[in-house]
Amino acid sequence: EIYTLSLHDALPISNFDAYVNITLPDDDVFAIDANANPPVAKGAPFTGVGTTLFNMAVNPKSGKIYVSNTDAHNDVRFEGPAPGSVRGKLVDSRITVLDPAQPTAAPVVNNLNSHLLGANPDPTLSRAFPQDLTVGKDGKTLYVVAQGSAKLAIYNTADLEHGNAAPMTSNQVLLSAGGPTGVVVDEDNSRAYVLTRFDNGISAVNLNNNKEHHHVVMFNPEPAEVTVGRPFLYDATLTSDKGDQACASCHIGGD
Repeated sequence: EIYTLSLHDALPISNFDAYVNITLPDDDVFAIDANANPPVAKGAPFTGVGTTLFNMAVNPKSGKIYVSNTDAHNDVRFEGPAPGSVRGKLVDSRITVLDPAQPTAAPVVNNLNSHLLGANPDPTLSRAFPQDLTVGKDGKTLYVVAQGSAKLAIYNTADLEHGNAAPMTSNQVLLSAGGPTGVVVDEDNSRAYVLTRFDNGISAVNLNNNKEHHHVVMFNPEPAEVTVGRPFLYDATLTSDKGDQACASCHIGGD
């Protein structure tokens, strides 16, 4: 016979905040005067942007900043069954909007998987681990790749700036290869080009109909144990029920 003791039973639920006599800053994004020698920070930093910040893009018209990030639920004590657990909700995949004209204002946060909070979550709409992002020339459209979902997501910047970036079938492009990490846009020819790291390829996306038009695989010198193992780290559609979590939720970049 084997007897086990759950963590809930073994450890009393106590709050030790009073014994931790330090505070940590939550300074995330800084403006730097690059003309100064040496360069110096300008004004107050942006706070509360996210736990892990991946990339930034600046709106060429409004100057607002979009930051792809994940935000970890480190304030939740336990694993195990809900409630009071991080099961199924380790991190949120987000795009945070910052306004340089108001650096001390609260950032506008967009949970890219807000559809999972409802009664009937649809995992086909999930976007895990937003990485590279770029803004269209007119400032109205933002393109971002979801590394864990094999998708290019396309948002109206006005929706992002109001915190209303709801996932829909119409604003996502499914890619034939997984692990997208980079995107550039040729708006004059209605094309987006996405780097996919599961196969080290490039997908050409037709922005007129939001469909992958062509895919090319490049030479990859990495050993097979790396390329074969990579999906198990990042592919949220493979390793999570709702399509929004994977090992990379916590192990950023494989660390």
